[in-house]
Amino acid sequence: MIPKNPFSFARNVSTCLRKYGFLQPSSLVSQQGQPIQPALALGNLPQLFAALNDARQGRRVLLLFDEIEVLLDEKFVYATQVFRHLRSAIQTHPEMTFVFAGADD
Repeated sequence: MIPKNPFSFARNVSTCLRKYGFLQPSSLVSQQGQPIQPALALGNLPQLFAALNDARQGRRVLLLFDEIEVLLDEKFVYATQVFRHLRSAIQTHPEMTFVFAGADD
């Protein structure tokens, strides 16, 4: 499925990182029932990778992006923006390794 925009792509990445314990769950309500701002804005790739870098506690992180052809599809008009954010993360966070995989047509 082609992401609708870069925010939906980032939201999917963020959800997976939280699901497997790489990032803490983002609650919009505090323990006292008072609304709070989320620690990480959904859909913000640079902020997402910075938060992951902070949470890695000195460990290396390997991120595998499978089915990368979805992002390369010409119907996904935000591919350039997403790949710029990914390139920036690769350059900014050398302790994180990015692997891209996909089917060859």
